Amino acid sequence: MQAIDFYMVDAFADTTFGGNAAAVCPLSEWLPDEVLLKMSQQHNQSETAFFVTTDEGFELRWFTTQGEINLCGHATLAASHVIFEHLDHPEAVIHFSTRFVGPLTVTRSGEWLTLDFPAWETQPIAPLPELLATLGISECKEMRVGRDYIVVLESQAQVEAIQPDINAMIPLEKMVCITAAGEGEYDFVSRFFCPGEAVPEDPVTGSTHSMLIPYWADKLNKTHLLARQVSYRGGDLRCQYKGDRVLIGGKAVTYLEKKMPVSHEVIVVIGSGSIAQAIARRVGIGKHILLADITPENSEAAQQTLQQAGFRVSTAGVDVRSRESIQKLVGLACDLGEVKGVIHTAGLSPSQAAAQDILRVDLFGTAVVFQTFGQVIGAGGSGVVIGSQSSHRLDVDALTQAEADELATLPPEQLLELPRVKAIDDSLYAYQLSKRGNALRVMAEAVKWGRRGARINCISAGIVYTPLAYDELHSAERGEFYRNMLAKSPAGRGGTPNEIGALAEFLFGPNGAYISGSDILIDGGVTAAYNVSAPQQPGVQIAFIVRQRPGAYLMAARHTLQHTARHQRQASARNHAGEHPVIRLHFMDFTRHRPAVVEPAFKMAAVGAVCPESVNTRAVNVRPAVNGGMVGRRDNGHLFTVHRHAFQRRMQHRPVNKGSGEAAFEHAVNLVTGRPGGKGKVDFGITLVKVRQQAGNAHRRRTFQRSQRQRPLRFIPGHHHARLIYQRQDAFTVGQEAVAGRGELQPLVLTNEQRHA
Repeated sequence: MQAIDFYMVDAFADTTFGGNAAAVCPLSEWLPDEVLLKMSQQHNQSETAFFVTTDEGFELRWFTTQGEINLCGHATLAASHVIFEHLDHPEAVIHFSTRFVGPLTVTRSGEWLTLDFPAWETQPIAPLPELLATLGISECKEMRVGRDYIVVLESQAQVEAIQPDINAMIPLEKMVCITAAGEGEYDFVSRFFCPGEAVPEDPVTGSTHSMLIPYWADKLNKTHLLARQVSYRGGDLRCQYKGDRVLIGGKAVTYLEKKMPVSHEVIVVIGSGSIAQAIARRVGIGKHILLADITPENSEAAQQTLQQAGFRVSTAGVDVRSRESIQKLVGLACDLGEVKGVIHTAGLSPSQAAAQDILRVDLFGTAVVFQTFGQVIGAGGSGVVIGSQSSHRLDVDALTQAEADELATLPPEQLLELPRVKAIDDSLYAYQLSKRGNALRVMAEAVKWGRRGARINCISAGIVYTPLAYDELHSAERGEFYRNMLAKSPAGRGGTPNEIGALAEFLFGPNGAYISGSDILIDGGVTAAYNVSAPQQPGVQIAFIVRQRPGAYLMAARHTLQHTARHQRQASARNHAGEHPVIRLHFMDFTRHRPAVVEPAFKMAAVGAVCPESVNTRAVNVRPAVNGGMVGRRDNGHLFTVHRHAFQRRMQHRPVNKGSGEAAFEHAVNLVTGRPGGKGKVDFGITLVKVRQQAGNAHRRRTFQRSQRQRPLRFIPGHHHARLIYQRQDAFTVGQEAVAGRGELQPLVLTNEQRHA
């Protein structure tokens, strides 16, 4: 909140409650015009003068309750009085610059202040009956027009007696001045009417005398004149005609001196890149833009660019990894005014940082921004976070509902403590999960923001031509991947920052007022292209039905899904470049209708059995843990290496003979790794179905075995589906065979006998 000094001054008066009152506001810098107008309306005076200090003197502007005007004499006199009396101006002359009438000067001589204004010409016109009717008369001595209408009457008494219909004057679209020759010491008198303004009749009007002085100087053949405005308050003016200039003198007195809290609208922009600037240009007009970045040089460069374009911009430092830093930014924004917009564009790319750094910035930092600014956002405000189309590349079942709820609603600090989040060490997956979390959190935060009358949305952008995208398109690591994405795009190109800005402008504006809690995908159709092409590719479904021995160590379901999602993600990334199929891994326990829980050794063996080395998965070594469980350690080498002794120690491993199920399994692997024309997106699901077999439960065992004999599972070649029945040890055997001494799985050919089996 900013406190601004303001003064109420009676101009053209030597005592209070006389002359014409004006509000005066000295400013350190210009506020948006919308704020100046609101301040004028709050003062509810006929005019308010605003000025700022410049190297040459002062810049002066005048506002009525309707808007900015080109000149106001009594408000100029009032502003000069404030500068001389309250700001201790040391010189006898004040130099003003103005936007419409050029330079103005005010000279002090004792108590008198003399305005040096331009002389305005007027032209005679035929009397307007509709104008005369508003004054309640049928004729006048003369009628002229310049900036305002001037109606010359016969006498001072007639001027004083006029009772105008102010509302009837509004269609005339000009102010109206009535005047006549004065009596006694006054050379002429006048009154001035302001249809549509807060004050219907202006008590004393200096600017109108820029027209009256040349007229009466010519009529009376004199250059020095004494005038009086015979309104209900009235005021005297000492006038002098000097060719193309007029001098207007008067006194002034201060009625009130106060400080006024001003809350103007603030737009907070976190990040200062090209997308941030594009949005700021579209939604920051007439508002104070607070540009925050972790790198001061970046925000200052963006500030200079925006200021040169006419925007009012302040800068601040912020590190979104720190709640304290974000809270400091919130406080600074509130000091500037009412926060009406939050644009969050800061983030790390997978090619920029390690996985945990990305999670700290993109997941945690964004959640804190939503939370803290959601507590101060003003009514009618809006927020936008720049997400990524990459979040839409995660499978719909990549997160369970419980995991999605956690990303959407957990306190930000707890997000980083989730086991699946702490275990992430792949930067691409960290980025995808963070952006999915942003979109989910927008939905939850929209409810909270809505209680304050505000909205928040996510824009999931595809490849947008920014300096970062340019580097990535030409990088050795990910360049080919991005170029293939563009080639597949139905739009045939990447996006531009202005296109993102246009969407944000819509969301911020009145036409987007019904949109909140939404994740809007804008990627040129790339995601749609991949999704549409997916069903046209062969898919493989493999089911493992596992008999669980009592007391075996079980992994949590989400930890299992964490590993499988990583393999799916890495395979997907390469498939998007047109190299390898996508492998999707699902672990479900149909006996309990929930994700299965399995031991690491079995999990690694099962996944190793179906993931060819071409998916570029790092090796995983599984070894006994101190507590008797199994833990994984990543290393370079073969696809998977499972320590047999560790598995035997826990699982009492024994090899089994291959049957028809294994033949079907081998054919499924063949589909993934070597089937002609099989490149592209292949859905490869592994379902681990856990069936408990407790000691002595022979009836259940026999029932289960009988059900498999009664309902044999068959492989149907045309459907490209295979379903297997394995004991856990069988899966381990296949996994070992898949990786033992061979760098990859080779295509296998099934005989007709095997197919029928």
